Amino acid sequence: MKRSVNVHKGEATAGCGEIILKSDVRDTSCFCIIARDAAHKIGALAHALFIHGGAKEKKDPLLNKEARQAIDKMLSNMTLLGAQPKDIEVEMIASENVRHDDPDQDFEEEVRCICDVLKERHIKCREHIVQDIGAHHAALDVETGKIFLED
Repeated sequence: MKRSVNVHKGEATAGCGEIILKSDVRDTSCFCIIARDAAHKIGALAHALFIHGGAKEKKDPLLNKEARQAIDKMLSNMTLLGAQPKDIEVEMIASENVRHDDPDQDFEEEVRCICDVLKERHIKCREHIVQDIGAHHAALDVETGKIFLED
């Protein structure tokens, strides 16, 4: 039987083998970043906070800091378990509880920031990885690589 681990706001958790990592963020807007090293069956789930407000109300360094911290912690946890950076691929960036208009400059700016940090770290990303999942929560079956949404 697979073990489930809830990953809460501000956390980055990695696991290997028969484990399911579940995003457990309630009433907070965040980006859930899901990564996996398929060769070693190691996966991780990290949260980067979504900061509401217009461009004048938020500072780019804060955005970068939050995304960098989440991604660096996620990658560190994965490599401690034996993942190889060259084999790590981001499977999905899900926006949870992020209320925004379409188009929304703040939302697009945060997505770009996360993608830029991943590029700086030489982490591969699947195409069409950003999904706006609303009030749902993302989960990763680390062993199979299957990503599913829960209420």
